[in-house]
Amino acid sequence: SISPFDGNRDELASFLANCDAAFEIAHDTQLIILLRFVVTQIQGKAKAAICNRDFKDWRELLDFLKLLYQDRKHYAQLPCELTNIQQKQNENIHQFIERVETLLKRVTTAIKQNTKNQQVTVDRDNHLLQGKLDLMQDIALQRFIHFTHPKISDRLRSCKLDSLNEAMTIAISEEISLKMINPSKQNQQHRPSHHSPKPNYFNANNQPKFDSPQEKFQQNSNWRVNEVVQSSNTKSCAYCKNLGHTIQECRKRKYKESIRNSQNNSNVHHLNMTHSSA
Repeated sequence: SISPFDGNRDELASFLANCDAAFEIAHDTQLIILLRFVVTQIQGKAKAAICNRDFKDWRELLDFLKLLYQDRKHYAQLPCELTNIQQKQNENIHQFIERVETLLKRVTTAIKQNTKNQQVTVDRDNHLLQGKLDLMQDIALQRFIHFTHPKISDRLRSCKLDSLNEAMTIAISEEISLKMINPSKQNQQHRPSHHSPKPNYFNANNQPKFDSPQEKFQQNSNWRVNEVVQSSNTKSCAYCKNLGHTIQECRKRKYKESIRNSQNNSNVHHLNMTHSSA
């Protein structure tokens, strides 16, 4: 049957193959009617592309669709992409499977088209085509086994797998099991806590952290002001030059003055005794 085609590049090959098969078995008197039917099966953006054009036969329509929607990449590029495909860090297994299947489908289509264009015998053509397709299937399987996320890859490598579909089924099951056993760390991190720690405003050297040069300048200025204030509030003795007390509180000064006063008193007493004797 001929399914509708809406301009999806990945569906072009199967649509053209189905149409080719229908035109090969159609009688000459049926070709025009079949062509009109094929045109009705073209929908969406592809319909808009052909609506103002008239096609005299299927070959002309086929060439036009290839011109618009055939894969732009060279035949050799797609196998190279397949040999380098791997699951991305933020990609779940379903998304990775979809990428692998889409790329493998494009590779298969490119190989079939390239083999078809080569001038070889039918037997050699079939053997060559099947060998290439088997090789691409094996490459896809090995990339899927070894380049999924590590825990899924470990599970796949422990199994004896013969097909890509089997590997994909096991990978899906393993991802589900891992989610059940190990809840998402991200969800735990975003879970609200009633005992949230206070923010740390100091770095490893116990120095304040700054968000901008302006804040750092302002903080340094504040430190300088504090140092000046602290310096101005520190007591200093003008007599003994020591810190921590003023000259009025200086014990050394008081001790010296007491000795001086005692000496003066002794001298006065001696003079008084001398005068009395005279």
